[in-house]
Amino acid sequence: MVSRLSWLVLFLLIYIKKELSKTMPSKLSWDKKENDCIVRLGMQYYIAHIAILKGQGATHYDQT
Repeated sequence: MVSRLSWLVLFLLIYIKKELSKTMPSKLSWDKKENDCIVRLGMQYYIAHIAILKGQGATHYDQT
């Protein structure tokens, strides 16, 4: 299980992206390609977070 901070970071990234697309629609469009990029970034963050916890000897993924 991923920590609450990880979920918060992912939701903040998506929220910021949506707000930017509202204020600058010509430069930033909320399309599938950019959405996939945000999802990939979030998954990379989760993988790094889990790897750090495993390196610290955590037995559960939600330990900090």
